[in-house]
Amino acid sequence: MTALATIEHDPASEAGFTLLELLIAMTLLALLSALLFGGLKFGSQVWAAAEAKTAGTDKIIAVRSLLSQEMARAYPQFLTSDPTDAHVAFDGTAQTMTFLGPDPRQSGAMLRIDVRSIRDRKAVTLRIAGTPELALAGTPVRPLADLPGLASVAFAYFGAE
Repeated sequence: MTALATIEHDPASEAGFTLLELLIAMTLLALLSALLFGGLKFGSQVWAAAEAKTAGTDKIIAVRSLLSQEMARAYPQFLTSDPTDAHVAFDGTAQTMTFLGPDPRQSGAMLRIDVRSIRDRKAVTLRIAGTPELALAGTPVRPLADLPGLASVAFAYFGAE
């Protein structure tokens, strides 16, 4: 006696996804991935722009600090050819300023600090340079700092006429 078992096949009881469900899931995954990568790209662009802005601000702060230090250390050397008309070794206009200060690289030496605004076609550059006080004519100027891309630079002096 043999018993034959019959197996019934019920398609509703099978686990799995239909082809349509898989296509919808893949489409949604692709859309979400595109949105995610678009957001990452936007975030990296914002990061780069903020970093560039911060670097520019840091350079402005560094040049302002250097200029402030050099002016604070300015040496009031009196120049005179006539004892009744002595004046300090300082020269300035609205675009330039020249004064004497200690050379930080050589103890006891003095530098003639030259601060000037240089206008080109697009913007203004603030340039700070130094020349040794007793240098011969034609001695190269030592650049201390450049700050390009400014809208304008003007110097004003207390007590100027």
